[in-house]
Amino acid sequence: MAYPCHNMHKVNIDQNEESLLAQALGSRNALAHAFFWHHAEDFVSQAGQRAMTMELLRTIQRLRLADRFAEALVRTLSEVLGLSETWAQQKYFALLEEAQRRDRCDGAR
Repeated sequence: MAYPCHNMHKVNIDQNEESLLAQALGSRNALAHAFFWHHAEDFVSQAGQRAMTMELLRTIQRLRLADRFAEALVRTLSEVLGLSETWAQQKYFALLEEAQRRDRCDGAR
């Protein structure tokens, strides 16, 4: 599927990549909103704890794979949009400097 960027470029993502991102989102949501509720009984048995561990390891693997893909996608989109690594670092350091300034001001109160 092609997704438009704001400057009318399109980024093509094939079905496998789209599926990877959708599965990662589902895994993230399940982990954040339901995992521990769903596994409440599993906390009290070693077999349940092993099952939880295995499920978490599969989730980690899926999320890492999606993260690597998303990182490459963001890098590509950044290039298309003219956002360089230098620009991103400058923005980061400006934000960091502002956060540190706020912390200094807050500490002076």
